[in-house]
Amino acid sequence: MFAAVTALRAQGLDGRVLTAAETLFLEPIQPEVPGAVVPYINGRHRADAMLDAGVRHTVIGRWSDPGADR
Repeated sequence: MFAAVTALRAQGLDGRVLTAAETLFLEPIQPEVPGAVVPYINGRHRADAMLDAGVRHTVIGRWSDPGADR
């Protein structure tokens, strides 16, 4: 994800756009982690706001623990 942030910074985006884009990579929306109590992390209100603004595609984060299968 940090490579994506570096690439964004190289694009010369204005401050507000860059900040918004960076947060999607550094604090991603994480939907439905199996077995989780909370279905969204960093995202329920953000997703609603983006849908209201007409956004239909975005970045999400899915984390996995490679050691979980041991």
